[in-house]
Amino acid sequence: MQLGRLEADKQWKVFTVKGEEIPCQVVDKNPLGAKLIFVAQDIPSLGYKTFHLVQQAGSARQTNLTASKLNLKNEYLDVTIDEKTGLIKQIYDRINKREVLADPRGNVLQLRKIENKGDDAWNLGYVGKWMDLDKATKIELVETGPVRVTIHVKRDYLGPQKPQRSPTENFPSSFFDQYISLYLGLPYLEVRNHIE
Repeated sequence: MQLGRLEADKQWKVFTVKGEEIPCQVVDKNPLGAKLIFVAQDIPSLGYKTFHLVQQAGSARQTNLTASKLNLKNEYLDVTIDEKTGLIKQIYDRINKREVLADPRGNVLQLRKIENKGDDAWNLGYVGKWMDLDKATKIELVETGPVRVTIHVKRDYLGPQKPQRSPTENFPSSFFDQYISLYLGLPYLEVRNHIE
């Protein structure tokens, strides 16, 4: 739900039509406003469910989400991030009591240096080598709310083609931001990628 500039700094609560409070969290604050998120459970197929948004102060509800710079945990998953690479090194399924990843290199971004070996515009023949972006320039815990906990991993790549006005000779040509999140009451891990 989008909040306007004047609403972003206020305190909000979300209720069902029966008056049950649902944990909510204000995220993505900027000069134009913010977003309010909550987990809408039990929406009927091809139907809808009504929730009430109320401006109301109150203490934050405690949930079973926990987070640190390298670990996220909810009732379903326990996720661990590698300190040097920023890659997901472990996803432990707490319900089935088993490790999910066969290889401790989850969320790895790959680049392919390509060379066009095609003869014309209709027959493209790309060849090249895959490269793993497995070095993090920054890892930080950015959200610790009652609905979502998130670790932000920053990466960059110094490609062969540089921007015309680079600040330095080794200025990266590509930037990658990964946001690794767990939600309250949801049995999955979300990885959002922003690439520049």
